[in-house]
Amino acid sequence: MTRVFITGAGIITPLGRGAAETLAAILGNRSGISPLSLFNPSSEPLPVGQVTAPLSDTGLPRTHLLALAAAADAMKEAAAPPDAIVIGTTTGGMALTEALLRSGDSDPMKYLHHSTGSVGEAIARELHVSCPVITVSTACSSSAAAVAIAAAMIESGRAERVLAGGADSLCRLTYYGFNSLQLIDPEGSRPLDVSRRGMSVAEAG
Repeated sequence: MTRVFITGAGIITPLGRGAAETLAAILGNRSGISPLSLFNPSSEPLPVGQVTAPLSDTGLPRTHLLALAAAADAMKEAAAPPDAIVIGTTTGGMALTEALLRSGDSDPMKYLHHSTGSVGEAIARELHVSCPVITVSTACSSSAAAVAIAAAMIESGRAERVLAGGADSLCRLTYYGFNSLQLIDPEGSRPLDVSRRGMSVAEAG
């Protein structure tokens, strides 16, 4: 049986960027849930998990920037570039697409990063690698499925080093979609509370 080793990890969430910040927030019982401020909702903003760590201003959609930040941190400890990239995402470039549509922009070139597949492609370009790029889009399980696929690739001998994970940004689609399903707790998610009323949408890489 082939053993799969994790040699580097990158994480950026509403709790911070990197394992140290994330662990400190968890041990300090700090919540990353706060009222939405990324865009103006049509009513009182609901609590969301919003990344506040600075992101590169490259013109790419927010999901891509979250993925690139996490990938860059993960690759810091890598001895060699990956021979495959597996990324789980659902929103892709939706946040930018929504802004373009609201402004009435009809330039097709500005929508090049709308698809979910463009997230992994952006990582490959940033790392200057030419390797298989696999996109997994299975809603909330996307990132877990991506890691499982990466492990299977290594165990089967199809790859030795795989960069795997996921990213999604907050956007109107998820914010209003989950709210329309009446699944959002207006006070913020409290999963272990007997009086919990639902979930909170969030973003991370």
